[in-house]
Amino acid sequence: VFRAFQDIEFKNNISISRFMMDHPVFLSVALKVMKIRDYFVKYSDDGMYIFDDRKGIFAKFEVIYRAHGKRYYYGTVKHQGIFLKLLGRGTVFLEFRGEQGNMPKSYITANVYAKIDNVLIELLLKILKPIIMPLMDKKIYKFIDETQKLAREITTNPEKVYQVVKESGHADEKELEEFRKLVL
Repeated sequence: VFRAFQDIEFKNNISISRFMMDHPVFLSVALKVMKIRDYFVKYSDDGMYIFDDRKGIFAKFEVIYRAHGKRYYYGTVKHQGIFLKLLGRGTVFLEFRGEQGNMPKSYITANVYAKIDNVLIELLLKILKPIIMPLMDKKIYKFIDETQKLAREITTNPEKVYQVVKESGHADEKELEEFRKLVL
């Protein structure tokens, strides 16, 4: 499965987008305490991240390459649906750039490559692609919308976001301090 998302606009400074991409645990805490989305990311013992969307998707991922304006992620995913359990692996390639002006903006292009680890289900998914792809896109666009809301909130009310995250007690102190320096 390949999905491309071109020039997704975030109404924030590029440094905020970069911070959110480089701190997925902090991002998940901020989304939760700002009551935008309740999903969970934590550090794994092996240096990777563990993701749980609390709706059946579990992933383990890592940043495998980081360069100016680019991030490559690799991971494995398990979906535990009511009728179907899927295992897969994939990569996400993000490119980002910023624009200054009255309202700074950042643009992110995401290429998502995924492979199902079951030949029979992979074949079934190819047949059901017209049904599956819109459902997959809906989940991805929902996540994009949620992170855009957080980006707007950080841009318009940075002190509020900092205070709410700090008072929650769930953020890593080092990341919280880095966030404070960035936005205040």
